[in-house]
Amino acid sequence: MDPEGSWDDAMKRTVNHADYRALQTLGDRKAAFERWGRERREAAEAAARAEERRRKVQLVHGCCSEEDRRAGACARLLGTPSP
Repeated sequence: MDPEGSWDDAMKRTVNHADYRALQTLGDRKAAFERWGRERREAAEAAARAEERRRKVQLVHGCCSEEDRRAGACARLLGTPSP
């Protein structure tokens, strides 16, 4: 299922699945679907932020000399405290 998908699409795909009856009410099922979608979106956003940070560090370290790194110039470019 797609975490960006609609509740109606999810229902069409899962109504005949054996696990569909694990939650008793339709409200519980919808809440679980919304929670699952939110958690998946948050995880994807966190992974994207981590990848962006990794690329930024890689770029800055590639542009900074060893002397700049020791002086803390690269840390300032990354927005982190210098060592």
